[in-house]
Amino acid sequence: MKQEHRGLRAWQFVKNRRRDREKNGSAYKKIDTPTFIYEEFDPMVDDPYGRTPMLPVLQVVFFHLQVLQDLKAVVHNQGYPRLDISMEEIMLKNMPAQIKTNPAAQQKWLKERMDEITNHFNSLHPDDALVHWDSVKVDYLKGGNSGPMIDIKKLIDIIDTQMATSLKTLLTILSRHQGSTETYSSIDTQIYIKNVESARSVTKRFWQRAFSMGARVRGTQTIVEVDYSPIDLRSENEVEKDRKVKMENLLTAEREFYITPKEAAEEARWTLGFQSTIPEELIGPLEQKRVQGLATNDEAHTLPPERGGD
Repeated sequence: MKQEHRGLRAWQFVKNRRRDREKNGSAYKKIDTPTFIYEEFDPMVDDPYGRTPMLPVLQVVFFHLQVLQDLKAVVHNQGYPRLDISMEEIMLKNMPAQIKTNPAAQQKWLKERMDEITNHFNSLHPDDALVHWDSVKVDYLKGGNSGPMIDIKKLIDIIDTQMATSLKTLLTILSRHQGSTETYSSIDTQIYIKNVESARSVTKRFWQRAFSMGARVRGTQTIVEVDYSPIDLRSENEVEKDRKVKMENLLTAEREFYITPKEAAEEARWTLGFQSTIPEELIGPLEQKRVQGLATNDEAHTLPPERGGD
């Protein structure tokens, strides 16, 4: 998409449209501006199409896959105990006498015995019994290094942090807590909700313009307002407790004449999930309640003060 300097008219680049290029002499197509709606969201400086949030994280993801493949190879090679089989000394002692003086025959005989023992142990299943001659010494392979050369957990934590930074997302949302406390995770969640609300504002402006334009196209001169339901992470018990406190505050405000019974009723109906419009059968009792409240308040102010004892 490009824009003209005069009038800021929007154009769209048409790919693989030979007919339009031959007819108009250009690969750009003029967009009908009255019905064209554009709302930017994280755009590039010179590109109105914007950029995908997945591009910065691809390199980190590929590196993560390479590390996991390396870890798989290390675990497969060193993570499980392996057998150490030695038999050269015993084989030399039990070698036939006629080949002890012939180096070529000696090497051939040792190789045959080596292949025989190797094929025997390679054919064993994990639950097979290990049966072998006394001339073969079997033990577990013992390395010189007693521990891992690198801390795998710290390496994975670094990769997770880079991934969260590339996605501009908090670790709590990616289920990578790394020892975070409950308070820290709660703050992360609140910050993430604010980011979601900022993205909602872009789509909200788009839908407001689109619906308003659709209404005007159908002949109705109106402005449509669009809004999202608030993001609420509270449990049902917490919601009911907060609703009860709000209802008590409304009753106190109405009793102390800070608001009218009608205002209190509208807010209470909205809090309880009903339409705020008060039904006609309730308007009369609300007005009578207001009159009784005013009369009670006047009587309280006109009563003489109580006299104390002598």
